[in-house]
Amino acid sequence: LWSQQALVLYNLDRLPEAMAAADHALGLNPGNQMNQLALPHWIRGLCLQELGILEGAAAEFRKGLEAAPQDDHNQPALGYVLARLGRTQQSHDVLAALEHQQSRGKPVCYGIALVHAGLGNQAEAERWLQRSAAGGETNYHFRDLDKRLKPILAKVQLAGATARRG
Repeated sequence: LWSQQALVLYNLDRLPEAMAAADHALGLNPGNQMNQLALPHWIRGLCLQELGILEGAAAEFRKGLEAAPQDDHNQPALGYVLARLGRTQQSHDVLAALEHQQSRGKPVCYGIALVHAGLGNQAEAERWLQRSAAGGETNYHFRDLDKRLKPILAKVQLAGATARRG
């Protein structure tokens, strides 16, 4: 529950409280360490990213991946933040890993869209978001809360409004 509380606080832009809740979650002795540790590291990474501490965010996402390799949250988040840091080759490596998982049936279209957004590939980000929606991926339903996608979603909404007027 501490991880869920941390996520709610993050979405409310209460970053210090979100970090404290994630820290508390990390301090617990979890029954399922893989799932229990990946989520608070992801939330800590999101908070650090929001604060502009991108290296710290990348380190948190890596810690989450140590706990749960190929985690649905930490892997695309790492690809996104690597792109924002200008480490495009490393970001493309994450993207290739996600695309491989997707080709094997894992629902990671949303994560692929996120990495494309970080790389500035708006058309590809939109295309993968559409695939995420078509596939019924759970993450897609939270896209409006995802601060990392706001620039992409704003352009999509503007284009839709312009097309309706035209």
